[in-house]
Amino acid sequence: MSHNRSGLVAGLISGVVAMLVGATVVGSAIYFQDRLPAVMWSGDGIPLLTALGLVTGLMVALAVSLVRPGGLTVPLMAAILGGGGVAAGFVGGVAASRMAFAGDAIGAFPRIFVAASSILTQGFDQTWPLWLSTGVAALAALVLVALRVRRVRRAREEPAKSPEKEDTPDYRAPFEPAQQPTADLFTPRKPTRG
Repeated sequence: MSHNRSGLVAGLISGVVAMLVGATVVGSAIYFQDRLPAVMWSGDGIPLLTALGLVTGLMVALAVSLVRPGGLTVPLMAAILGGGGVAAGFVGGVAASRMAFAGDAIGAFPRIFVAASSILTQGFDQTWPLWLSTGVAALAALVLVALRVRRVRRAREEPAKSPEKEDTPDYRAPFEPAQQPTADLFTPRKPTRG
């Protein structure tokens, strides 16, 4: 007999892996922004960052939904992972861009990483594109995983509500008929008139 699992631990593990992949995608886009076509950065890069946030949220939602989550905390965890993936990718991309300009990359890493993470604490008027893409990722992950949790919870509750038929056999041999014959097989059903 299997136990109903909430899917929290498996969802957390798969969600963290998807978050790291999404953070790598966002960080790579920021790091390689000078090598991307100019049309990708139209509108100051806001559409691209928002689309990358949506992709990160979808990756986290897909990874978490594959483990059949049933717990009510799983959608919140997915939202945190989706938004955290975008924020981590943004900080990692800015830190990598600044390290490319530093001469001593290994020695300058802690200082550059702290400076890059201070971007998150700047005013909202300067960092709103980051928070927009973070919100898009978190909202996409939250909504999609919440819908999946609702479907999984309904599917788990329905077998308990539907009564099982008592006359159905639990086991049937491979060549055994589905229904037992009601009469003797050798007596004619319609007697001949004679």
